[in-house]
Amino acid sequence: MDSVFDKMTSAIEKYLVPITTKMSQNRYIIAIRDALIATMPLTIFGSLCLMVATLPIPAWTEFIAANPDINTIIRIPFNLSVSIISLYVAFGMGYNLAKAYDLDKLVGGISSAFIFFIMANGVDGGYLGATGMFTAMIAAVINIEIYHFCVKKGIVIKLPKQVPSNIAGSFESLVPIVLTTVLIIVLVKFIGFDVNNILATIITPIVTAAGNTLVMALLYAVLATIMWFGGIHPQILATLLTPGWTIMAAANAEAYAAGAVAEYIFVKPFFFTFVFIGGQCGTLMLNLVMLRSKSKTHRSLAAMALPAGLFNINEPILFGLPIVMNATLIVPALIGQVICVFTTYFAFASGLVPPMVAPDAAVWNIPAFIAAYLCTNSWRAVVLVLVNMVIQGLIYIPFYRVAEKQMVAIENAEEA
Repeated sequence: MDSVFDKMTSAIEKYLVPITTKMSQNRYIIAIRDALIATMPLTIFGSLCLMVATLPIPAWTEFIAANPDINTIIRIPFNLSVSIISLYVAFGMGYNLAKAYDLDKLVGGISSAFIFFIMANGVDGGYLGATGMFTAMIAAVINIEIYHFCVKKGIVIKLPKQVPSNIAGSFESLVPIVLTTVLIIVLVKFIGFDVNNILATIITPIVTAAGNTLVMALLYAVLATIMWFGGIHPQILATLLTPGWTIMAAANAEAYAAGAVAEYIFVKPFFFTFVFIGGQCGTLMLNLVMLRSKSKTHRSLAAMALPAGLFNINEPILFGLPIVMNATLIVPALIGQVICVFTTYFAFASGLVPPMVAPDAAVWNIPAFIAAYLCTNSWRAVVLVLVNMVIQGLIYIPFYRVAEKQMVAIENAEEA
């Protein structure tokens, strides 16, 4: 068994680490990641407001129905966050790409939002929400690449050195903005190159597959666990999946707000609330088991790690027990998460648990019991968390007893 895992570790270090390292340093991936992270406070607040407006309490539902103006006011943060999220992404990505090229960041953000408006056919184009996410990204890339090219080649308006830098920077960006605007207007308005429809045709099937394919969910859970075994944080996987998660989360929230069915299952809380309970590798129940361990070391570790584990931060367990590079404990971690992917999918696909109508409300570091209710408005989601915790605990226990026995033997030897 050890030789198998040694070979796996070597393969990870040889083939996977260089790829993930290079991808994590890519300016476009960094810009997408930082832009989406920046929108989180808005989307969380907006989703919470939508949840408040739609609380499944009869008295509250009747009150909202009788007071539509109050309902409209409560939904304002949602309508100005999730419903126009692509605008924020265009600005954020333009800002971060400009930063990567050492250009004027604010100009990069504002001009990217401006170009996105043109590509999205203005504020009435219907692409300001999740539908226009990829259009926003393309707009920012085109805008900043032209901006960078013009500055690099000197195709800019240069003012005397005596002019303040902020004013000089604005004039420096004028030519690139004009060139980008003309290019996009010619493509969109004269040639009829509908960027939105083309992207929707290409990207929508991919997003739909990611949102409703069990294989994709299993692949993510397995790869993340394998990377943890090698001591590699699988953040790059989440970064690659975040644009899809964000689009699907916004689509679910918009559908729910419009009274339609929220269709996407594999949004971010699917993993971080219902599968990665207590953190990736699903260690919360293991942490609780360790509180009654025969090993003094494990009991102390469990007591120290539990407060953070409740908020899905489990590095003390991953590296302290450890699970990282532990051929014994990585097995139940992998099996438990794979089974919980199936149970969670079945619960949502069968309708036993209502759809995740406010996925952005379930931030990854909110305790799973609270996050489960926030993203579904249903106590049945909390029951699902408990069921998955029990499953993970039952799978961990026999494997953990081996590690516990080994630690007790070490403690006894040290005392002797």
